[in-house]
Amino acid sequence: MAHGSLLIGASTTPGLYVLPRIVAAFRTKYPGVDVKLRIANSQTIEARVRERELDLGIVGGHALRPGQECLAAGMLDELVLIVSPAHAWARRRDVTPESLADEPLLVREEGSATRSVTERALQRVKFRVAMELDHTEAIKQGVMAGLGVAFVSLYAVQGEIAAGRLRALRLRGVRIQRHFHVIHHDARRVTASARAFMQLFEQTARERRRGLGHSKRRDHPPVHQSLQQS
Repeated sequence: MAHGSLLIGASTTPGLYVLPRIVAAFRTKYPGVDVKLRIANSQTIEARVRERELDLGIVGGHALRPGQECLAAGMLDELVLIVSPAHAWARRRDVTPESLADEPLLVREEGSATRSVTERALQRVKFRVAMELDHTEAIKQGVMAGLGVAFVSLYAVQGEIAAGRLRALRLRGVRIQRHFHVIHHDARRVTASARAFMQLFEQTARERRRGLGHSKRRDHPPVHQSLQQS
C-alpha cells in the first residue's frame, strides 16, 4: 500500500492515551498514508460515523446503532477511582461503594462514554456529583487539587500514578471494565488503509490481553462489570 488516506475519529480516552502509539506504528509501516485523527466525546464520534464523515470511529462501551458495523473489538480498558495523595483514602487499595456518598465526585460531560459506563456500573450506589468537566485532563487536575474523587481510565493516569501525583483504588466488589471498539458506517467502503489500521489495532489488543488486560489479582477478587455490548 504505497499511498492512501485515513480519517479516524476517536473518543477522548482512546484518542489521547491509546491511539497515538498505534498511529505512530502505522505511519512507520505505511509512510505514504495520510492519517488524520479527530478527538471528541463518544456521542460526537458516533454521530460523525452515522453521517459517514469518518473512515473509522473508535469508542468505548459502545452499543451498535442502525447503520453501524463493529469491525474490531477487544481492547480492554478499566476505570479506576482516583484520589489525590493527600486524600484520606490515598493509602487504601479499595473502599466500600457506600463510602462514595460522602465524597464529591468529578464526572465527564453528558455524551462521554466514561461517564455513561461509570453511571451504569454505579446505578445501585449513592454518589454526589460535585462538578462536571468536559475533559479527562481537567478531571485529573481537579482531583490533584483536592476538588474531589473521580473514575477515569487506567490508561489516562498511568503516568501520574507512577509519579505519585495520583493514587488509584477500586470499589470493593466492583470492577468497571469496557472494551474499545472500531466502528464504521456499513454503507461506507472499508478502504485498504482502514483495514491495515484495524489489523494493527487488533494486534495491539491481543498484546494487551496477553499482558495486563486479563490479569486477575487473587487478593482482590472483583465482581466483573463487563460493559462490552457488541
